[in-house]
Amino acid sequence: MRANSTIRQAALATLCVTLGALSGTPATGATRAPLAGYFSVQPDLRLCPAPDCGGFFVALLNRQSVGCPGGGLGAMCHVTTVDWSRLGLDPAATSDFEKAALAGRAVVRGELKAGALGAGPRPTARLVVTEGWIAAGSRLPRGGGFFQVASNGIVCVTVPCFSWRQTLLNTNRRGEVSGVNLLGAGAPEASRNAAWTELETGSILVAGRLRNVPNAGPAGDGVELVAQQFYLRVGGS
Repeated sequence: MRANSTIRQAALATLCVTLGALSGTPATGATRAPLAGYFSVQPDLRLCPAPDCGGFFVALLNRQSVGCPGGGLGAMCHVTTVDWSRLGLDPAATSDFEKAALAGRAVVRGELKAGALGAGPRPTARLVVTEGWIAAGSRLPRGGGFFQVASNGIVCVTVPCFSWRQTLLNTNRRGEVSGVNLLGAGAPEASRNAAWTELETGSILVAGRLRNVPNAGPAGDGVELVAQQFYLRVGGS
């Protein structure tokens, strides 16, 4: 009974993350969601014969629909397998990352492809993961959007300084922000320091909301990205 309860709790947690991701606004003018991008992954716990059941459900972050390889369009796409090999992790690290992803504590970038390896004649799909991002804190995001954040190279002599570029994942929407607040993720100080170090030359992913900051300093109003969670890249992905 305890194992079943744990599974149900994990499924509910991942579903909440997926629904939160799907609550973001889709890119305007899109008639069909792409087959590649940033995804959440959750296990398929339905009890029926494979390949109709089992495997995984994947959702395209910040989009209300995802195009499946078979031609369907829906909130989630069912895949029979997830290929983690391109992350360049050893078996133990791969297993740990997969567990984190299925618990709603990771984001993956990848491509949906038709036909799982070793599948029979029934049409199937698989997700090939090319990047992995692990949550730095303990909290699950609730609503908001998923962003990639990087330095834009701007250096100011006053504040607010719009020195960060944010891009809403899986859309063409981007803009500049004057601050990135990571405190709400429930991450330890070491993880927050690792994020700032990564932002010196690279990027991080942030689940959260944009917030206007009136009279942020001598230069006027600011815009802050307030994180509910942030994610650091794993392995050689």
